[in-house]
Amino acid sequence: MSILLTIVICTYNRSRYLENCLLSLAEQSVDTINFEVLVVDNNSSDETLRVANKYKNFFKNYKVVTEHQNGLSYARNRGAKEASGDWVAYIDDDGFVNSDFVFLANMTISEYDFDMFGGVVIDVFERKKPNWLNFPLYPRLGESSVEGIIKLEKNTIFGCIMCIRKSLVLSYKFDNSLGMKGNKIGFSEESEFQNRIRNDGYVVGQNPILVLNHTVMPSKYKIFWHIKSQFYLGQNYWIKEHRIPNIIFDILFGPFKIIGLLLLKSIYSLTKIVKKDFHLGNYILNILQPTAYGVGKWLSAFDVLFKNRLITEAK
Repeated sequence: MSILLTIVICTYNRSRYLENCLLSLAEQSVDTINFEVLVVDNNSSDETLRVANKYKNFFKNYKVVTEHQNGLSYARNRGAKEASGDWVAYIDDDGFVNSDFVFLANMTISEYDFDMFGGVVIDVFERKKPNWLNFPLYPRLGESSVEGIIKLEKNTIFGCIMCIRKSLVLSYKFDNSLGMKGNKIGFSEESEFQNRIRNDGYVVGQNPILVLNHTVMPSKYKIFWHIKSQFYLGQNYWIKEHRIPNIIFDILFGPFKIIGLLLLKSIYSLTKIVKKDFHLGNYILNILQPTAYGVGKWLSAFDVLFKNRLITEAK
């Protein structure tokens, strides 16, 4: 019997969360003979392999492999290579899905002409969150007022829940220079991938009832993480925009833009302090997040222009 969907879980040192993820897949409304589960261990040093192997008897089609090259993109590419299904569904190891996940993914594949599609992400807090963390970490995507399954013309889906034709991953591959590497923050490998396939005419969509419940890691309860993540996002700006005149312009005038934005945000954010749901942490983030993004973007412009470090092809 041919398999339509392989669910790929790329994991690194999150054995406790991986257990919840695998358990949610074992409790799907469809029989496990209808899909494959593939765990890609990315050189974990905790109990990841023990937990992964523990679930072998829960599924009819199950595989555990180790990708020794450290990095999420390496693990995702390895997952596509090892998958038996025609489609691969990547879900984060710190998330868990609803019991209708496989049913809805298969339905979307069968009834819609997408080459890649995502779902929605619901934040799950294991402990009381700080008062300033009053915004969604994964805001809902939307390009029209019409609810339902839609084609995305501009927005990119979140990497923590995405279904892709396996042939596309094998052909285009995730850029190994991007994304998380161990505990080091990294972004943009999935958006860079989507931009490349979309430029070649492939269709990206979203199913808003396909859900990943995403556990909020302890690091995200800290203001510094949100500032640091914007710095790394800024560094990846030049993945899409790499025209030399624009890079030179940013190198020359970037510092003035950063200082100007810092001053404007400082003044503008003062007007929000009187609001009930606006806290000191929100004030700090309003000022320092765009500043960190600008600094990351400015510094990476030098790398792109003189070292060509960030503009790489997937290998």
